[in-house]
Amino acid sequence: MRFGLRFLLVWSNKTTDMNGIQQTVLANGSNKQKWVREIKRHYNLLHPKGCKPTPIIFAVTINSKQVRFSVGVKVYPNHWLGERAKDYNLPLVDIANNKIVNNALNNIDAKFARYIDDVNNGTMALNEVNLLLAMGKKSKDTKVDVIRDLKNGEAYRSQEEKLKILRLISVMGICVI
Repeated sequence: MRFGLRFLLVWSNKTTDMNGIQQTVLANGSNKQKWVREIKRHYNLLHPKGCKPTPIIFAVTINSKQVRFSVGVKVYPNHWLGERAKDYNLPLVDIANNKIVNNALNNIDAKFARYIDDVNNGTMALNEVNLLLAMGKKSKDTKVDVIRDLKNGEAYRSQEEKLKILRLISVMGICVI
């Protein structure tokens, strides 16, 4: 049996009237300002001083917590220009490899920009779990994997498993539509 749900992560703003003053309270209960468009991502090399190809690490800080994961491609440290791989004045094989690296980085940038837009529009919460979900990465948190499976329409073995997942989602406070 195929079981799939389309869902929307909701991060709504609520207004409360406190002594005649309108105040916006975010979904997490705080009224701190968030500058979502100012969140910057960085790419770092795992071994920047090595002489062998090294993995590229995506890094961003969200809510004072750093989120890091491997992009899934490697580059020679001496071909790395800080944000992109050098794809000129090199042997043809290295140029081809570095173009693959740059395409992977462009895909990650596009996913990150979509996530920031979703957070800015209020359709997704600003947190580590949602970032990893938006980037298509696995998390140490099994909830992210469950939600990804539901989004992709994965089949579940039993009605019992289906109910367990729905309970899990309701505990997380996610609206499933």
